[in-house]
Parts: sequence; structure tokens; C-alpha cells
Amino acid sequence: MESTVDLVNILGAAALLLWGLGQIKTGIMRAFGTKLRQWIAKGTKNRVSAAFWGFFATLALQSSTAVAVITASFAAREFVTLGMAQAVMLGANLGTAIVALVLSADVSAFSSLLILIGVAMTLRAQSLTTKGVARAVLGLGLMLLALRLMDDATLPLRDSALSRPCWPRLAMRRFWRCCWPRGWRLSLRRALR
Repeated sequence: MESTVDLVNILGAAALLLWGLGQIKTGIMRAFGTKLRQWIAKGTKNRVSAAFWGFFATLALQSSTAVAVITASFAAREFVTLGMAQAVMLGANLGTAIVALVLSADVSAFSSLLILIGVAMTLRAQSLTTKGVARAVLGLGLMLLALRLMDDATLPLRDSALSRPCWPRLAMRRFWRCCWPRGWRLSLRRALR
């Protein structure tokens, strides 16, 4: 029975994490959707600024996939060149890595504060931009809360004698998948030419 409760807790935390992530994306797109697209289009004058705007857009949207879709639509309409689109995606990938690094630290203490701020902003918001930002702040708080819940729910798995032999193998697989492809180095060289 205890393992069933642990599984439900893990799945509930994962659902809350995904929902919070969706709230961030929806809030930012509602608040700055058109402006964000304009910023990306204007920011692709050179490759360094294109990479910066890809990085910034990924931090704002919490989704490099959304940045990829926007960039691909710009490239298809020939608003940006393929080299600039590649630089935007390089910045987006860097943004994803920075978000992962920040969230790997213990920032869950801010979850309650962000939820409180998000709810207060939502109740007082008059404009669509403020409502969108409030939704994004609330989503970030929920996402951090979900990470804390996930950490608590997986504690029995980490201490289990059955799962201990699996962790080193999983770590090595993750290491080789991250380090093996050489394509990212070639992409970086091409993007900065």
C-alpha cells in the first residue's frame, strides 16, 4: 500500500510540474506574445544578438521547443536567415541548460512566496499583460513546489536497497548521451562564423 501512495505522489508532483510549466508559457505568451516575436525578429541582426535573444526567449517561455517553433516559422517566411535561426537555437539550448542548473539548486523555498505573489497579482490585475505575468509567476511557484514534492516523494526510492545498483548505470548512460555527440561543437562553430 505504501508503494502505491509513493507512486501516486510522484505522478501528482509530475502533473503539477507540467501544469505549472504550462502556466508559465501561457502567461508569458499572453503578456508578451507579439512583443516577444518582434524582439526575436529584431534581435537577429548578428549571430551574437540572435543567440542572446534565443537565450532570453527560452528563459521567458521556459521552453526551447516554443522558441524553435517561432524561429522555424520566421525562417520559413525568410524573416531570418538559417544561420541566424541556428544562432537563436544555440541561445535557446544555453537557456535550457541554465534553467536546469538553477532548478538543480534548492530554490524550493521560494515556491510559497511566488505562489503568494502570483495570486495577489492575479486578484489585483487590470491589464492583460499584468494578468499574464501573474499567471507566469504563479506557474513558477507551482513548478518549484512540484519539484519539492517530487524530491520528497522519491526519497524512498533513493534509499531502497533494490534501486541502489541502478543509479551508477543510469548516471553513466546520461553522461555518455550528453558528451558523446560532437555535432554541438560543429553547430557552435558554424553559428559563430
